[in-house]
Amino acid sequence: TRHKINPEVCKKVVKLILEAEHIYIIGYGASSFLGGLMGHALTTFRPNVQYSLGSGGPAHSARQLFRFTSKDLVIAIGFPRYATDTTTIITQVKSKGIPVVAITDVPSSPLAQIADYSLYAQTNSHYSANSESVVLTLIEALCSAVAHQAKSSIDNASEMAEFMLPWLKKKKNYNIKK
Repeated sequence: TRHKINPEVCKKVVKLILEAEHIYIIGYGASSFLGGLMGHALTTFRPNVQYSLGSGGPAHSARQLFRFTSKDLVIAIGFPRYATDTTTIITQVKSKGIPVVAITDVPSSPLAQIADYSLYAQTNSHYSANSESVVLTLIEALCSAVAHQAKSSIDNASEMAEFMLPWLKKKKNYNIKK
C-alpha cells in the first residue's frame, strides 16, 4: 500500500478535506464501518462531517447528498465485491460537479473510474474477501495528516475532550505490586 500511495494525490486530498464546507463519507458492507471510523476521526477537526453506516441505505445517502455543491466533498470507500449502490451514488454526485475521493484497491476499481482522486489500499487476504486493517491504516494516516494541517487542531481536540469529560471514566490507580 505504501508504495502505491502518490504523495501529491495525498496532499490534494488533505487540502480538499480541509477546505470542504460539508463532507459525506459513503460505503456499504465492511466499508461502512471503515467510513464510520473515518468520520469519527474527522469530526474533531472538521465541521459538518456525515457518514452513512448502512442505515437507510442508498436512498438515505441520496437524500443527504442532493443539496451538496462543488464546495463540498464526498469520500467513497469500496473494495471487491464493489457495492453498486456506492458507484451509483457517486455517479450522481459527480454529475452535479461535487468532488469525489475514492478509497479503493486498484485504478481499475469502478470507484476510481469515477472519482477525482483515488487512494489505493492493498487489501488482498488469504482468509477473507479483504483485509480491512490495511484500509484502516490508510484512513488513520489520512486523518492524521488532516489533523496535522488543520487550524487549531490541538485546541479542537482539547475542547472536545473537555466537553466529553462527563462521559469519560477516571483512570483508577490499582497499585499493583511487583
